[in-house]
Amino acid sequence: MNRDFRLKEADLEETFARSSGPGGQHVNKVSTAVTLRHRPSGVSVTVQDSRSQATNRRIARE
Repeated sequence: MNRDFRLKEADLEETFARSSGPGGQHVNKVSTAVTLRHRPSGVSVTVQDSRSQATNRRIARE
């Protein structure tokens, strides 16, 4: 499998929302969930694994 596939950053749309589930008051107040959408294909991924928006952004791009 070729893993050298690269996406153009300009083709990605990133939105943020409040997470659900465990994490206490923090996830209820802060928009930590990240949805990353590839505009040309319409494929999207949502990550809310972490209480940290930065961590969720990194995971969404992996």
